[in-house]
Amino acid sequence: MQTVLYLHGFLSGPGSKKACVLRDLCEAEGANYVAPDLNMSPEDAAALIWSEYEKAAAVGTVAVAGASLGGFYAAWLAGRTGIRAVLLNPAVEPWDIVKLYNGEYKSFTGDKIVRVTPDYADQLRALDAKSFADPARVLMVLCTGDEVLDWRRAAKRFSDVQSIVIDGSDHRISCFEEYAVGVRDFLLAGSDRS
Repeated sequence: MQTVLYLHGFLSGPGSKKACVLRDLCEAEGANYVAPDLNMSPEDAAALIWSEYEKAAAVGTVAVAGASLGGFYAAWLAGRTGIRAVLLNPAVEPWDIVKLYNGEYKSFTGDKIVRVTPDYADQLRALDAKSFADPARVLMVLCTGDEVLDWRRAAKRFSDVQSIVIDGSDHRISCFEEYAVGVRDFLLAGSDRS
């Protein structure tokens, strides 16, 4: 069984537009789709991601896709395991950014409160991605119009992976439907989809 693990960004959730589009496409191909709610500390998020990965790996192959902070987590998981990964406008060095967000925030869906504490920076630094054993197993999608993260930082940090650079668009990748089938096909490549 092939599982696609989707990791959402900061204050987003498993029901985001990108997540739902990818879920529908993966399930149409018979793949299992898992999207945990990561609105928690980086340490707890990493533990949950690892647990979901181990459960899925016990019954088949796993691929991961992540957006923004979820892209940072996806790079960490792929660097640790060698699985196929898609990084969507990934955060790089988020420990620098998180310092600006200490305090309480509502998730975009409004159903969860996230308490960002100063130690989040150290927790994120501990999860920095290792080099990918096979960069050909990683695809990155970047938008030059990203208003939240500088796409050039990710392009430089992950210069050895395949990249799709979209001229314009935004942090949410509003045009994601145009690229979603390619993302799904990359994630499921080499799978028997049984």
